[in-house]
Order: sequence, then structure tokens, then C-alpha cells
Amino acid sequence: MKNSFIELGRFLACLMIFSFHAGGRFHSGWIFVEYFYILSGYFTVRYICNNEKLLLKDSFQPLRYTFNKIKRLLPYTSVAIIADFFIKSVIYKISVKEMLLYFIYLPQNLMLTTGTGTMPYGAKISDTMYTPHMMADWLWYICALVVAMPVMIYLLLYLKKKFSGWLVTFFPMLLYGYIIVTDGTINGWHDGMKGFLTIDLRALAGLFMGAAAYFLADYIKKKKYTKLGKTIFTIIEITGFTSIVLLASLSSMHYEIFAIMVFTLVVAITLSGRSYTSNVHIGMFDYLGSLSLPVYCIHCLVIMWCNYKGIFTHPGYGLLIILCIAIVCAMVLMLIVNMLKKPAKIVYHGIKKAFIADDGM
Repeated sequence: MKNSFIELGRFLACLMIFSFHAGGRFHSGWIFVEYFYILSGYFTVRYICNNEKLLLKDSFQPLRYTFNKIKRLLPYTSVAIIADFFIKSVIYKISVKEMLLYFIYLPQNLMLTTGTGTMPYGAKISDTMYTPHMMADWLWYICALVVAMPVMIYLLLYLKKKFSGWLVTFFPMLLYGYIIVTDGTINGWHDGMKGFLTIDLRALAGLFMGAAAYFLADYIKKKKYTKLGKTIFTIIEITGFTSIVLLASLSSMHYEIFAIMVFTLVVAITLSGRSYTSNVHIGMFDYLGSLSLPVYCIHCLVIMWCNYKGIFTHPGYGLLIILCIAIVCAMVLMLIVNMLKKPAKIVYHGIKKAFIADDGM
């Protein structure tokens, strides 16, 4: 069963990121990307602990796990990347020749492998056009996850017995510290620091903070608490998340590590099941949590198109209208994806059966 507080948190985090990209009130909404990394890290470590023998037996299993986690995102990311390709072609009036040259980079973007740095940044396509970091560049978070997740699994799997304590505490702090000391912030593309490699390190640090949340939750879970103890945990949860929302409304985030530590604590308390929020199960919150993925994948497309057309630019309600459009589009997209899941599986198994013979044949 889903945790409704976590699902609501996912949706709110998505809204903070939307506000940041749209130039809204939450100027530091980018920090909520770390919330998603921490959640991913938590559930990845839970998988490691429950399947350690299988992982040690098959060295490709961490890659399979990563692929299985990412493949459910592919319908949404593919729509975002293809739509980004055509919308920017219209906005920037790209010629047919430029489109064909740019199209060469589409497959690796669709496969979400740009986190490896394989797409050259600033490569000349024409006198007026150069390659970006990636197509649909707001999806960098997912591309970095593709690279960092198997690395995290391998490190924890083979170093867990002797170094797990260091890996979930000092190691992520060192990674974050390196980025902050070198570039002043963990936010941005870090072009002066080898670009995507630095972003991959940020993702790895966030995943290991999720690992810390898992071990902390496991410790909390082993204790019994009074009503007062559960009340205190609930207050810490709600005020902790709310405090980061308030900090994100500042013009610049100077409390990155503090925010990350608070996210880690909030996730640990929530998923330990020792606060009163674990007793709350609201279907609407669960739905909003599921909606956060398609909203995240397409929100920049809606912002970009509305800015290009010059519509809904009112500083007051314009942003709210754009958000509503993004949510409606995400709802429709999620409905279509869910409707196509079963037919897609039938087609996949049909193709597989046509090309791969059974063992008994």
C-alpha cells in the first residue's frame, strides 16, 4: 500500500520544481529534486536488502533492476523528448537540414543515456545552431539516475559489510561538498566541472542519502513509542517538509545541505511507519503522487509553448493557468499510457515469440 504522505510530498515537490522553471515564487524549487533522489535511494536499498543473494549471484541484476525502474518512465520521457524536438524546431525556425542533423541525437536521448555524457554539448550543427546538453534538458534528473543507480547498488552490495556506515554518511557529504566548494552550489549544469559527470555525482549523493534514510527508518522501526513520541515524529515530518517549502521561496538557496538532511529525516520518519501520517490513506493523494511523473515530464513543454505564444503571461494568475494546463495534459497522457499498457505487452510478447524460440524447441 502506498504511503499517502509520501505521495502528496512527491506531488508538492513537482509543483516546487514547476514554479522554479516557470519563474514563479519558489526560486529555489530545484532543491526538491533531492527529495526524489532520496526516495529512489530508499527504495533501492530496500530492494538490495531483500534480494542480496540474487544480486550477488548475478552481476547483471543491478542493471536489470535499474532498467525495470526506468522503463515505466519511458512512455512519458519519450513524449517529452519528441515533443521538445518539434516544439523547438518551430520556435527557433530550424531548417530541414538542421532538423536532420539534430535528429541524429534523438535515439540516445530517447534511451536516456545522455547521463553518460555521450551527447556533445555545444557541437556545431549550423552557423546559428549548436547542440544543447540534451533534448528536453529538464529530464537530466532521470538521465543521471540511469547512471548513478547501478553504481550505488554495486558499491553497497560489495562494500556493505565493511563500509556501509561511511557510504551513507560521509561519502554523500563529500560528493555534495566537492560540488559546492568547486561551483558554489549543487544546482546547475556545472560546465566548468565536466558537466554531466558532476550531475551524476549529485545523483549518486542523493541516492546514498536515501540509503541513510532507509537505515535510519529501520532503526526507528525497531523501537516502540508512546502517543507523545508518535506526535513528535508527526510534527517533525510536517514542519520539516514545510520549512523547506518556505526556504525554497527565497531568491537563492544557501541551505542546501540543511534541506537535504531534513528531507532525509522526513523520509526516514514517514517510511518507518512510526508517525500518525502512516495511518492516513487518501486515494486523492495517491493519485496526485502518480500524476507527479507525467507532470514533471511535460511541464516545461507547456511553459515553453505558452511563453512562445505570449499567452497566460499575467504575473498573478497566468502561472496558475499554465499549471492547470500542465496538470490536465498530464492526466490525459497518464490515461492514454495506462490504456496502452496491455496492448503494448501483447505486441511485445508477440514480437519476442516471433524472434526467440522456446528452450524446448
